[in-house]
Amino acid sequence: AYYLPAALALDDQSQGAQSSQLTIKDPAEYNAYTNAVGQSSPAAKASAIEQFLQQYPNSVVKEDMLQQLMAAYEQAGEADKELDAANRLLQINPNNIRALTIVVYMEKKQTSDQAKLDDAAAKAKTALAAPKPPALSDADYQKLKAATTPIFEDAIAVDAAAKKDYKSAIEGYTAELKAYTEPAQTQAGPGLLATYNLGNAYVSEDPKDLVNGVWFLTRAAQFAPAGYKDQIEKAAEYWYKKYHGGMDGFDQIKALTQANLFPPDSYKPVAAPPPPSPQDLAHQAV
Repeated sequence: AYYLPAALALDDQSQGAQSSQLTIKDPAEYNAYTNAVGQSSPAAKASAIEQFLQQYPNSVVKEDMLQQLMAAYEQAGEADKELDAANRLLQINPNNIRALTIVVYMEKKQTSDQAKLDDAAAKAKTALAAPKPPALSDADYQKLKAATTPIFEDAIAVDAAAKKDYKSAIEGYTAELKAYTEPAQTQAGPGLLATYNLGNAYVSEDPKDLVNGVWFLTRAAQFAPAGYKDQIEKAAEYWYKKYHGGMDGFDQIKALTQANLFPPDSYKPVAAPPPPSPQDLAHQAV
C-alpha cells in the first residue's frame, strides 16, 4: 500500500480533534465509546467499535468511529472489512477524504472490472473537489492533499486508459506526476509506474506522440528494477528508432531523463526524413 498509510495517518490526526469537539451526553454511551477506542488489539478494537455502532447507530461520533474502524481493520489486515467500513462512512459523509482514499485505492487495483474502475475514477474526482475537513489544520490538510492527490489522479488515468481514452489518460498521469512533492517519488513505486504508463499512453494514442512517448519510456527505464529495465528500454529504443530513423543521440536522451522528470527545452529529437514518394522513386529510376 505505497503512500496509502501516510495518507491515512495524516487523517487519523483529525480523529481526536473531531471527537474532542463533540459531546456524548449519555454516560452509558460515553463508557462504551471510551471502552471501544481504548482497546489495544486491532481485532478487539474493531469488534468493540462494531458493537458500539450497532448499539448507538445515531451517535454524534459515528463518523469518527467509522474512521477508527477502518484503521483497526487495516491494522488487522482485514481489507474487505476495511473497504466495507469506508463505504459505510461515505454514506454519512460522501466527501470524507480518508474513506474515499480507501475505496479509490482498492477499486483501482481491480483492473479487469471496468465498473470498479469507473467508480474509483468518479470517487477520485469527488475527492479532488472535496472541501477541507473542518477538524484539519491548514498545514495538515496540505500534507493530506500531497499524500492522496497522486492516488486520485492515477485512478482517473487508469480508468481512462482501460477505455482507450488516451488523451484523458495522459492528462491524468501528467497530473499525478506533477502532484508528487519529492523527485524520488517518481523514481520508484506508483510514481515510476505512472511514468511508464504515461509513455505507453503517448505511443498508444492516435496519432501517436512519439517524442513524448520516447521521453517517458526512457525515463522509466532509467529507474526500473532489473527485471523490467531491459524490456522498457527496448520499447523506448524501438519507438525512438521509428521516429528518428537510427539510434544516434539516444544515449544523450537517457542522460537527460535521469536528471529531468519532464522534457527540458534541450530535448529536441529530429524526425527521420519521410520515405520517398512513388513519384520520387520513378524519377530516380528514370
